[in-house]
Amino acid sequence: MTAKIISAIYGLVMMAVLVSLMLQINEDGPLTPATLSFFITVGGTIIAAVLHPQDFGLLILGLVYYVAAPSANLLLIVYAIFNLNVVSWGTREIVTQKSKMVRHLL
Repeated sequence: MTAKIISAIYGLVMMAVLVSLMLQINEDGPLTPATLSFFITVGGTIIAAVLHPQDFGLLILGLVYYVAAPSANLLLIVYAIFNLNVVSWGTREIVTQKSKMVRHLL
């Protein structure tokens, strides 16, 4: 529940950032560094969508990705830090007893 609330708040913040970026583009013009960075990012995504026409419909989800990806990255770091004591999903090996059959073959 906490993750949902944090994600919703962070999504609203990202929407505010997107609106403020659009207002800045309107006010300062298209040649400021922030505007050029935004256009290059969006342009690269549109070029990729044009080069892959079977996935062109997924371009609409770009706004959702822009809003949700930072929240996912933040929650992933929080999850990793608070679950350091969980070793069942990691790469640590658990030493097991060899069976009698395996010991006999060695």
